[in-house]
Amino acid sequence: MKHIHIVGIVGVGTSAIATWAKGSGIMVTGSDVPEAHGPAKEQLAEAGIPWQQGFSEKNIVGSPDLVVVTKDHGGIDENPEAIAAQKRGLQVVT
Repeated sequence: MKHIHIVGIVGVGTSAIATWAKGSGIMVTGSDVPEAHGPAKEQLAEAGIPWQQGFSEKNIVGSPDLVVVTKDHGGIDENPEAIAAQKRGLQVVT
């Protein structure tokens, strides 16, 4: 696996997955709501993990090997990034 995109990346669990993946040599990108805050935001910044504010199909750069979506932001059926990723034939999991 070379690239993971995480929708809802500033969450406690998802930020942990992101920093673990980055430390394992995997490219990590992501997105979350603009008002996302807390220690996870600082953790992502320290790890050098970029993330976009808001949800848009444009946030999925390239062809990630895996798109992880939290249920908090519409899950696989409602989040615009998840829907776009599925249309592109990318692997999407919650």
